[in-house]
Amino acid sequence: MFDATERRFPMQREQRLLLAVLEEAIWTYRRYAHADDHRGVALFTQVKEWFASEDSRWMFSFVAICDTLGFETAYLRSGLRRWRDSKQATTFPFRRVSGTRHHTTRRVRPDAEGEAAATGT
Repeated sequence: MFDATERRFPMQREQRLLLAVLEEAIWTYRRYAHADDHRGVALFTQVKEWFASEDSRWMFSFVAICDTLGFETAYLRSGLRRWRDSKQATTFPFRRVSGTRHHTTRRVRPDAEGEAAATGT
């Protein structure tokens, strides 16, 4: 697929993006699995169809993401179905592992001289 030594850092970023897409889909599935409003039902239907799709040509398809990250599609699908059918489906213990969404850039700290000049010390 990709040479890990040649694309080490860009691949890590790509994998993080794909993991974030998968986490968002799982979160949406679990959040709206038992929705009774029009919007919630529509969102659940879309994400359920995304999980069920066998398309692997599109980079952000469920199958392509699982292939890239090394996840078994059948295992994830059956786990989601089991969760939805269980009595625990009313609870929502889910923690994202791919980081926070609101941090997109690094903050640059001023050096010690710049701080001293700004504070007048």
